[in-house]
Amino acid sequence: MGQSKLPQNAKLAFRGELWDVYQWPQKMFDGSTAIFEGLKSRRNGVKVMALSGNKIIMTKEERPDSKKPYYTLIGGQMDDNEEPIETGKRELLEEAGLESNNWEQIEVIDVLNYPRIEFYIYLFIARNCVKVAEPRLDNGEKIETIEVTFEQFIENISSNIERFGSFGYSLLNNKQKLEALKSKIGL
Repeated sequence: MGQSKLPQNAKLAFRGELWDVYQWPQKMFDGSTAIFEGLKSRRNGVKVMALSGNKIIMTKEERPDSKKPYYTLIGGQMDDNEEPIETGKRELLEEAGLESNNWEQIEVIDVLNYPRIEFYIYLFIARNCVKVAEPRLDNGEKIETIEVTFEQFIENISSNIERFGSFGYSLLNNKQKLEALKSKIGL
C-alpha cells in the first residue's frame, strides 16, 4: 500500500461507507493547538491493463451517475481483507470473463495526490488473457469490452482523462514513461 500521509497520532473520528475521517491535534507556529483532519479510503482500487495478443482490452462503461459512456481499464474497489492482485483477478473475471496466468504490478498510483488524503490504485498488467466465462456485472454497471491498439489506448486516455487521473496525466506528459509502458507491455 502507499505510504500513510496521516500522522501516527491520528484517531478515527468517523467511519463511512467509502471514507474514514481521522483527526489529530496539531501544534501551530504560535504554540496553540488546532485539530487537523485527513481522509483515508476504505476501499483502494485496482486497474488492470489486460492484454490479448498485441491489443489492450479496455472497457466502455456507463454508470447510473455518468452522463455519457466512457472508456477506462478493467478494475474496481478492493473488498475487505483482499490483496490487490486478488482484486485484479476478480475484476478481470467479473467485468470481462477473462483470466490471465501472467500478472505484473507496475505502479501504485496516489490518485488524489493531495496531503492528508489517502486513496491508492494498484495498476497491473495481465498478459495472455483468455475468455473463460461470461461477465458478471453489478446492477450499477453497463460494461462492454473493446480491444484497442496502443495508439487507440492513448487516444482514449486523452479523451477520458478524468477517468485516468494522475496516471493518465503522467503518461500523456512524460514521453519516457509512455515509451517504458509500451515496452513493458511488449508493443
